[in-house]
Amino acid sequence: MRETVVQLEDGWFFFRHTGVDGRRPVLLFIHGLGESGLCFDEAFRSPELKDCGLVVPDMFGYGRSSYAFNGDYGMETQVRRLRRLVDLLGLESFYIVGHSLGGDLGVLMASSDNDRRIKGFVNIEGDLTPHDIFISDKAVSASERGDFAGWFERDFKEDLVLKGWGSRWASCRRYYASLRFCRPEAFLADAGEICERNQPLPGRKESLTGAAYAGLQIPKVFCWGSESLAKGTLEFLEAASLRHRRFEPAFHWPMIDRAEEFYGFLSHFINSIIEVSGL
Repeated sequence: MRETVVQLEDGWFFFRHTGVDGRRPVLLFIHGLGESGLCFDEAFRSPELKDCGLVVPDMFGYGRSSYAFNGDYGMETQVRRLRRLVDLLGLESFYIVGHSLGGDLGVLMASSDNDRRIKGFVNIEGDLTPHDIFISDKAVSASERGDFAGWFERDFKEDLVLKGWGSRWASCRRYYASLRFCRPEAFLADAGEICERNQPLPGRKESLTGAAYAGLQIPKVFCWGSESLAKGTLEFLEAASLRHRRFEPAFHWPMIDRAEEFYGFLSHFINSIIEVSGL
């Protein structure tokens, strides 16, 4: 694994990676809200991915990347930064693996992929329905009552993540570590946009993001943990006949809680696309 920092127009982009070239498939991993690339640490140790190039950035405002010099943490802007990184690496084709917020960013990126460089998409518990925005909704509510800082540091990080979820799941204790490097303003900005993009569509189960995901015309699969996915989201996946894979037992981070199984599945998914398309 290598670590690199590149300067973009509005900040410094940190990413972990292996060598990337045109001779093997490249996977772009996108982390979730408050997270960092640490959530994909097992990918670098997975024997299943030894023949893939891995690119794991920390989004602006998260992990070891800088804050956004222009103060813009909007999802469209984050996607533009990812495209800039992909261009700097000279990637003519790649696959997206997006977790939580990273799944939402992956949907945006794939929906506007005019050059058709994205060859497949693994969405790990990204937002698809209004049932998925539990934490984002709490963040926005705390901000509206003028107590976001207190909610973020005490109620969310310490009580819910560390003492609550973390008492059972090692993945949540790692999430807590990433949260300590997260800029609260980035968290709040992205939480607000998650809420906006995942309001219910009239007369339908899914949100705007869920509808966009369903409409993607590339190979895709939705992965989820047995202890975290909302019932309403599972109902949408099944009603829309969208391919999905359950990991058990697992919480919101199946790529950590069931790492060996998840990365074995990911490898099989990528190879199945290559076998069919030759990409």
